[in-house]
Amino acid sequence: MNMRKMIFKSSISEGREIPTDASNTDFDSTDFEPLPWDKYFDTVVDTKIDSSTFIRSYIIGQGASSGPIFICHHGAGNSGLSFGVMASSLAKNYPKGGFTIVAYDCRGHGGSQTANDANLSLNILSDDLINLFNKLFPDNKRDVYLIGHSMGGGVVSKVAADRRIPSVSGLAIIDVVEGSAIESLAFMQGYIHTRPQEFDSIPKAIEWHLKSGTIKNQESAKLSVPSFLKKSSNNEGVRYQWAVDLEQTSPFWEEWYRGMSSRFLNTPAGKLLILAGTDRLDKELMIGQMQGK
Repeated sequence: MNMRKMIFKSSISEGREIPTDASNTDFDSTDFEPLPWDKYFDTVVDTKIDSSTFIRSYIIGQGASSGPIFICHHGAGNSGLSFGVMASSLAKNYPKGGFTIVAYDCRGHGGSQTANDANLSLNILSDDLINLFNKLFPDNKRDVYLIGHSMGGGVVSKVAADRRIPSVSGLAIIDVVEGSAIESLAFMQGYIHTRPQEFDSIPKAIEWHLKSGTIKNQESAKLSVPSFLKKSSNNEGVRYQWAVDLEQTSPFWEEWYRGMSSRFLNTPAGKLLILAGTDRLDKELMIGQMQGK
């Protein structure tokens, strides 16, 4: 999701709610049934990092011994399944056995479990990525490409800039620019409070994500949204609530993005910045672009 545009379009500062009737109409309004993960990935693996930490990964090409490795880190409140449609499409460009794609649930998200799921500091998230990589690819000699969306962009840019994973050949950041991300933080609390707190069903949650424009791709919404939710029961019956309390992650918001542009530009690898809209580059990125970085 392009968080900055969602926030400002919602007129949060004036206390108005996000419109959910006409923000996005480019989808089939008769089909909100969830899709299975195994339509997009070969396998799901829970990797034991230590006695209390298990990281869930969705993988294509797990047994490959050659070709590139793509590591995908999602944004806050999302999951590894957010990359399912992209991963499936990317896999079509490589021969079987000649690549590996790993899209994992970071701590506190999806199926991953740790002793402290609430600690989403940049250093901890970066350590998690590195520890997972070393478990999955010990003594790696293959080219590595790091891909991060939103919060994940902050994580992969730090890992790449710190050079703690050898042979990083490429870094891709999706839908986030440091300058606009930092500016948006003042409005995040208001944005969170405008979202529905629960849904009657998973199809209703998928429908809301599409109608609100939070997710534009219907196939991706049907695949990923179920992993954003947890099932609960009350006097009204079964309900589905957010699995991640975004408000509780607020102590870490600024550190995810602060310094990201510098880390991105100074990474000694190929770089790609993908934006969903016409977000303006911040000063550092504009200078870097003019300098051919």
